[in-house]
Amino acid sequence: IGFNNDSIIVSLTTHPARIKSSWIAILSLFNQKAVNYKIVLVLSKEEFQNKKIPWTINFLEKKGLNILWINKNFKSYNKLLPVKSKFPNSKIITFDDDVYYEKWRIKLLLEKSKIFPNAIIGFRGAEIKTTKDKKIYPYLKWPKANANTPSKKLFLTGVGGILYPPNESFNLLIQNYPLAKELAPTSDDVFFWGVSHHLKIEKILLGYNELDDVRELFDSPSLFNINNCLKFNNNDYSIRKVIDFFKILI
Repeated sequence: IGFNNDSIIVSLTTHPARIKSSWIAILSLFNQKAVNYKIVLVLSKEEFQNKKIPWTINFLEKKGLNILWINKNFKSYNKLLPVKSKFPNSKIITFDDDVYYEKWRIKLLLEKSKIFPNAIIGFRGAEIKTTKDKKIYPYLKWPKANANTPSKKLFLTGVGGILYPPNESFNLLIQNYPLAKELAPTSDDVFFWGVSHHLKIEKILLGYNELDDVRELFDSPSLFNINNCLKFNNNDYSIRKVIDFFKILI
């Protein structure tokens, strides 16, 4: 991919079960009111043998979509780890592949980032809820965060879009994929939250919870269902492991 190391990069990933409909989310990211940003779709050669992709993605590539092919598959971490590694000085905004994004999303993130250049900024989040003796409630019991939620209690969720500023320490820590896999194998948001909390990086919520889901992907495998299923709630497991490892105090 040939562009400046400090470009603004919009990054997302997808996998074989979902790539046929991922053009909808990508097209919505092309139609943003913001200017001077590059869209990168991260795909793993392990999952796409011979780099075989649908014609819709080939078409978007001709329109300016950049495909970053990676040898190893980092699963949900694909949308940030390889891009941070390749463009450490860039602001990187991550999105999901199953949402149609409104035209103002990127513009609002960039405007806020001009005021708070070192902060991680997102649209959606939960407020970490604790008991009086500082025990953490299960993730599904956390209320939605709002403008008054303090940074240290703010847990940003990636689906609405999150802007990650350049930060050498953050870049270095998140590249430890074996650690990420051990602590939060399917919960990249949890691992990134843990690293940002450990490094005392400010987190800011813009506060917009509504999402226009892509209907074609309603029945496709989703990490949300894995991470938030009442039977085996992976988020709670990962939150506990991340808090213990980074010795986080809420």
